[in-house]
Amino acid sequence: MQTLIECARTVTPQVIAATGFQPVVRSELFDSGVMMRLRYQTVAADRERISSDIVGEIVTAFAASDRLDSAYPHTVVELRSGNTRSMSPTPCAPAAAAPSALQGQAAVPNSPQGGLPQHG
Repeated sequence: MQTLIECARTVTPQVIAATGFQPVVRSELFDSGVMMRLRYQTVAADRERISSDIVGEIVTAFAASDRLDSAYPHTVVELRSGNTRSMSPTPCAPAAAAPSALQGQAAVPNSPQGGLPQHG
């Protein structure tokens, strides 16, 4: 939270001085994480630029830190065998080549049919 507030302070010192309002962070818990909303005062005519500048500061701060990261939706698949807890993930082996109905025919690279032979 402190990083977000510092980024807003960096971009909006004149607004803070004029209004006396400091940036704050409002947090909310969700099933998949924590939503943090940075609230700050701005000049209406410069709202989009100031917002973009603050986001740029936040991205730079996150990139420079080994303690901060951005959350993103993703899925983790856990493989289980019998009554065991879980198996370590293993790299997927390439699928064995399946016999093809087109066996013996040459594929046409970059064809409209996606590499399948073209028939007249």
